[in-house]
Amino acid sequence: VPRGRNIFQVPSGASEGLTGMVDFNGRVLAFKRDSVYRAVLRDGAAVYDKLTPDMGCVSHASILTLQNRLYWVGEQGLCVYTGGGIPEWISARLETFFNDGLDQQAAERISAAVNRRRNQIVLALQELNELYQSHRVTAEVARLEAGQAHRFGRHDDPGLVCVASLRDRGGQTSRLIGGTDDGFAVWMDRADAALVMLGRTAAIWGDSALTADAGSTTTRIALQG
Repeated sequence: VPRGRNIFQVPSGASEGLTGMVDFNGRVLAFKRDSVYRAVLRDGAAVYDKLTPDMGCVSHASILTLQNRLYWVGEQGLCVYTGGGIPEWISARLETFFNDGLDQQAAERISAAVNRRRNQIVLALQELNELYQSHRVTAEVARLEAGQAHRFGRHDDPGLVCVASLRDRGGQTSRLIGGTDDGFAVWMDRADAALVMLGRTAAIWGDSALTADAGSTTTRIALQG
């Protein structure tokens, strides 16, 4: 957008208000629930191009980039945009879940994060008849360069209402964290954690070992998260 002209108008369409905005490859993309717009320069003025009339974004917190691709969650499911052509809907394998199992009234609270250890996208969503978000969908993108499709997974435990990724102080390592409905922040996918959301102090969090045999010999079973 030109300096001094940092506003461009997006038509109202069938839905009300913007649901997201992001800078991708030097272009501003504006999202509505039913469409996506891209700001471009024409004759020194910022105008919009409509990328798609029927594929929008339900939550700004679901927008992220991975491997030079832009991902977000629309009403149909997970979408991707590479910067050329039009966005694509890629979660056809989970169509039934997004159409019938997802609480669309709570869709604006969907969050997404990158798990770089597994090269995957993690979504936190709310199913129908749930009070809080506790369901997760993962999309593995590690094999895309080999021409393979995204590989999806669904998870319920542990129950998380949101997910995010953080970088260390050097800006290098990205770590996945989750938030619970009790207000706790949890480090996710850690090799040194015996159980997810189980701390090192047994007096506070409990013990990850238990007695599985009686008699003079005690057998300890470590529960691996």
